[in-house]
Amino acid sequence: MMDIKRHVLLEVSNLGRELAFEWMMDQTCCKGRLAEIKELVVAGLNGTKIPAIVRRKAETVRKDVIAVGFSSPLLNEGNRLRIPGFVPIKEIQNTVHPYEILAKEFSERTNALKALAKIYQNAQEYDITLGVFGSAALEVYTSLPYTHNDSDLDLIIRGAEIEKIEKFYRSILEIGKQYDCKVDLELECQDYEIKVAELFTDTEHILGKGMDGVELITREKVNQWLHS
Repeated sequence: MMDIKRHVLLEVSNLGRELAFEWMMDQTCCKGRLAEIKELVVAGLNGTKIPAIVRRKAETVRKDVIAVGFSSPLLNEGNRLRIPGFVPIKEIQNTVHPYEILAKEFSERTNALKALAKIYQNAQEYDITLGVFGSAALEVYTSLPYTHNDSDLDLIIRGAEIEKIEKFYRSILEIGKQYDCKVDLELECQDYEIKVAELFTDTEHILGKGMDGVELITREKVNQWLHS
């Protein structure tokens, strides 16, 4: 059974892409941009098929499809084309988790990617399992220019002790300052992702993001998970 979570990239068959586009043709948000959307979803850009990105479940969706999004590397007046859609589960050919993406070599052509290379090196030194999602992940995976020098860097970690997490988090904040790049770090915790910044505050609850939406989780519960 496929492990489908937020941030996972999906390689989708040609038929699955066609079916995703057919659904989009009837959506108000897609009107007037169907040619551009078809290139993004079906044909691909510069010979590269764009992966679908898993998003949260939609309550009205059939059980045989996965809610996804497709994101273009091209900017139009500073805005990136992002299209929600659905792909049939049977047309998913491969899943690529954030932790698998950094196995690929990548160019350090922007501030975000320079920071990513340095943080990845730090993660290995701290024995931290590091993943990347968002625009940096799409660029590493496709080699298309998803990032620019003002891009944020979205990272995720799992399976580390709280003391090690804190040291690693402090180190990446310094790296972010060095490369003038905002770095957001999430921790995979049970079935949720939580912002690491919230771990080191005094709030009674921490926001957890999961496939079914968001939930406020007590700090006590999060601490139990971290020490179990």
